[in-house]
Amino acid sequence: MFNNQDVYNMKYEKEINAIILAAGMGTRLQPVTNKLPKCLISIYGIPIIENQIQALRKLGVNRICIIAGYLCDKLAYLVKKYPNIEIRVNNKFDLYNNLYSLYLALDMLGDSFILDGDVYIGDCCLPIMKDAVQKIDTSLLFTVEKFSSEPEWIPVLNEDGYVNEIYTTNQPGFYRMMSGISYWNRADGTILQEYLIKYIDGNHYKDFFWEQIILDNCNDFTIRTELLESVYEVDTIDDLEKLNSCLFPYSYPQYPDEREKGKTSQEQLKFVLVRMLKIFDCICKKHDIDYWLDYGTLLGAIRHKGFIPWDNDIDIGILRADYELFLEKGVRELPKDIFFQNSDTDPGMASFSWLVEARLRDRYSNYLDSEKTMGNTINWHNGIQLDFFVYDQDSIYENAISNSFERNLNNSRIHLLIDEIEMLDEACFEGNLYPVPVDYHAYLLRCYGNYMELPPEKDRKYTLVDIFTSCDHPESLQWKITINNK
Repeated sequence: MFNNQDVYNMKYEKEINAIILAAGMGTRLQPVTNKLPKCLISIYGIPIIENQIQALRKLGVNRICIIAGYLCDKLAYLVKKYPNIEIRVNNKFDLYNNLYSLYLALDMLGDSFILDGDVYIGDCCLPIMKDAVQKIDTSLLFTVEKFSSEPEWIPVLNEDGYVNEIYTTNQPGFYRMMSGISYWNRADGTILQEYLIKYIDGNHYKDFFWEQIILDNCNDFTIRTELLESVYEVDTIDDLEKLNSCLFPYSYPQYPDEREKGKTSQEQLKFVLVRMLKIFDCICKKHDIDYWLDYGTLLGAIRHKGFIPWDNDIDIGILRADYELFLEKGVRELPKDIFFQNSDTDPGMASFSWLVEARLRDRYSNYLDSEKTMGNTINWHNGIQLDFFVYDQDSIYENAISNSFERNLNNSRIHLLIDEIEMLDEACFEGNLYPVPVDYHAYLLRCYGNYMELPPEKDRKYTLVDIFTSCDHPESLQWKITINNK
């Protein structure tokens, strides 16, 4: 299977440092910052800077230098709470911009992260960040995609994938922008040191952000970008309220529910399912849980690079041990609008669980096309679904695994060979990469025959779904459609 656990636990061959720039006054967050430096504002009960320290520790970073300034004494407790934390004070925080703060950590540059002190890091970022630093030899600008009406720095890549320009936006829009997190290898760290000295000697430290060096001289560095999906800059009261608006600690604001954007019920259905898969994938990456796209979802990824146009759910395959791990750690991290359904959480499903062992259900919706399934009257939650096909050692084929669906309906005729999932490949599904069996071709041939050939139109059956009205079940929630009053 995946070697994620091994990768995540690997020690860096090089000693990596981190610099957190946290000297600013945070005036746009007043009155919250009247008595508190911006980096100590809490998100989900954890100060931003502690979120950063904990993330850096998980990434294998040992030595962390914090450049403090405004209300710097409030940060003193961090030295006692966390080992190998050093605090350096920028006494001119109210006069100089953060270029001067980075200059105070000149000796730390090279094999080092640089973080703005107001950036909250979601756990989903950590495997991506660690993998990128280990596998990519260049420096890295970690980016984030979001809408912004403020000026933002946007890296532009050349045909070889290196940053050769950074421009500043001048109008509102959806951009892939710098996130406030970067990594600098030893060679580029040396160049950055030289430029810092040059800019300080030129009296540019009063007005410049340190990133101005990169904007002015990006072709002197060797930089790539890496996209992160759960990084949030807390710059204003509005930013803070958005992040803390949900009482559930696992709200996944990076994956908003966008079903209302769909122009048809099929488009709305896809918005719901893609979000559900992204959240499931995020949880699995966090806890090193292996899974793969299966059945119609696997076929859609290979043949359509997304949904089969008439498909109505998501299918994933998962080994029994990984399923048990998801039960232990993943279920409790689902957002409030996704219901984990098995015979324990929804007794109405017990008579059907021999076929599909578990599902994730959207609490707001309802499949409308049938009142019965496999001869059973539907009395379980019937919202839009992600199906779990849980695999065990097959009882007929020694070198194969199978799920209850195959064992009960096909006598294990269609199964997965152990060799096909010992290492997992990736395939694109609706614009994102997800794990698939390494020999998906042989597996899909067993499942569907000539799987690249479309079925006759009469067999392309669309499902009726009410995206905004839930089924009559105690685990359902009511959707409130946004109405724009003109």
